[in-house]
Amino acid sequence: MPDNIYLDDITDDDNRDYVADYFKSPTKKKGKEASNIQKLLGNFDYNNSRAWKEIKILFSSGIRHTELISIATVLISIYNLPKVSRPHRRSFPLLVKWFDDNWEKIQPIISKISLLDKERVPINSQREMCDNKK
Repeated sequence: MPDNIYLDDITDDDNRDYVADYFKSPTKKKGKEASNIQKLLGNFDYNNSRAWKEIKILFSSGIRHTELISIATVLISIYNLPKVSRPHRRSFPLLVKWFDDNWEKIQPIISKISLLDKERVPINSQREMCDNKK
């Protein structure tokens, strides 16, 4: 790692991620809340969960945490599902775990939910593939 980085010297797009990573503050994954989240997660791997695989197909891998919370809120109002707890609201992997834990009830209806961007274009995996080709 160099001692000094001058932003004027960095002009190409390839180095932007490096600059962002260099100045990014370290993630705080310590303390009581992080420990509680780890206990709740157990050995759950959200990347390989059935719910996350389906969510990526339906809404794209770029779906935001807040969007997932909104979907969960809608599903809770339709079905008799457990509310999303505070730790689940604060942790993306835990929120995916909530979807996975309730997948049997969620699965028949989630495909009927559409997310739209500000131009009212559906946010889905098909759009993501088109965006990646550009």
